[in-house]
Amino acid sequence: MRMVNAASPVYQAACVAGLGIIQAPYVGLRELLASGTLIRLLPECEARPMPLSLVYASQRNQSARVRVVMDWLARVVTEHCAQDAG
Repeated sequence: MRMVNAASPVYQAACVAGLGIIQAPYVGLRELLASGTLIRLLPECEARPMPLSLVYASQRNQSARVRVVMDWLARVVTEHCAQDAG
């Protein structure tokens, strides 16, 4: 049986329930791996990292709210990347 779904929580729940293996972003699985609920299989087959882009309109008309969200997102992503590296 092959399961296709765009929602990461659905994949995670199916894997935890013992319905198969998944390939999903580490950031979403970190706690399940740390607790031993899930284990890494086939580490030599890990997907390559993918770039993350934030697309926004010209800074000339950029609202303060947009800048706050951009700064917050950059901080959160940087923190997650630092945790994954350490």
